[in-house]
Amino acid sequence: MDKEFESTIKKVRNIKLRDSEKSEMRAFLLQSLALAQTKQNQNVIKTKTNRLYYYYQYIKNYYFMINKNKFVPTLIIALIIALTGGTVAFAEKAVPGDLLYGIKTSVTEPVAGIFALTKEEKTEWQERLVERRLEEAQKLASKGNLSETTRVSLETEIKNKIDEFNVNAKELALQKNQDINSSDLNIRLQASLKAYQNVLGNLSNETNIDAGTKQETDKLLSALAEYNDKVKNDHVSLESNVGVNSENGTAESTTPSDNSALGKQNAAVSILNSTKLAYQREKVNLSANIQSQIDNKFALAETALEAGKAFMTTSDYTNATAKFQSAISSTNEVKLLMLSNVIKGDIEDNMGIENDSGDVEENDQPATHIEENKNSDSPDSKSIKINSEESTSGKINLGNLGEDGED
Repeated sequence: MDKEFESTIKKVRNIKLRDSEKSEMRAFLLQSLALAQTKQNQNVIKTKTNRLYYYYQYIKNYYFMINKNKFVPTLIIALIIALTGGTVAFAEKAVPGDLLYGIKTSVTEPVAGIFALTKEEKTEWQERLVERRLEEAQKLASKGNLSETTRVSLETEIKNKIDEFNVNAKELALQKNQDINSSDLNIRLQASLKAYQNVLGNLSNETNIDAGTKQETDKLLSALAEYNDKVKNDHVSLESNVGVNSENGTAESTTPSDNSALGKQNAAVSILNSTKLAYQREKVNLSANIQSQIDNKFALAETALEAGKAFMTTSDYTNATAKFQSAISSTNEVKLLMLSNVIKGDIEDNMGIENDSGDVEENDQPATHIEENKNSDSPDSKSIKINSEESTSGKINLGNLGEDGED
């Protein structure tokens, strides 16, 4: 009996697949993956949702004890990977054109979005989706694989998510004590757009870049510059709302009152103190040039804050409010400078290159890229940069920048 069993095992081991059989098996696997992206997507979401929600709530409640972030997309995606296995993990690294990209956009992201329950969480997740599409564009451009079809698709996705983000950010700003959060989320999006524009601009300037990829990258940069201008313009109204709908402020009126001026003052103090704390943590990651600019902006903010306090003592609430608003604006400029350069560093680290391509300045478009475009045949050439998959959630936590004195 044992000899017969051993003989059978030997025969089985000697069985080889013919080339035609290998082709059939490969076709079957590809077909199965395609089905997973269509017919089975809804079932996957339904069967995993309850377990994901349980683990999400458990970890989220614990996370609140140590961090002020209200929604952590990175955490949700990690849970999805843990509960669904390696396919989703590989899909997270996929870019347009990859076999598993459909799982990333049709399964992982929709499931993660289910847990964005509040207006703030929905706004943050939309900002994160923009970052994910920007990262994909950067990966494709760096490999010389950015085609016209893919570029148009990514542009459309980015634009749509930015439009959704702007609507939600404005609605969030009207909620009590959410004014700073809405402003910070906008700054985060501005920083991501600026950082990725910078990186993509540098990629476009490389001498060994494929001509087709360069043309598509320049067109994408032109679109990103337009989108960034829109986000920046929207921030003006968000920033003016800071301190208005807080516990210390009142509804904005034509003539500022003592309560509305006090709301602006408290917001200015809170933002300035928390941003200083963030700067101390991130200072080591910033160049001497950026540190100098930040120090100057902090000085402007402190001067405006003291001037506002002086106006408060004379009951000149109009000028006091204007000075406090100026302090808030200068401090937000620090946040943008700090975050865009940290994100840029993260992207370049993930690309495996040294951070020697220059800083992300205010209204920055890489000078070398602008000069090259003067001689470019492409009428759509432009420029700018940001972060990678899950590292973008990383070095500067804007969710904490609005908390006075908390690290």
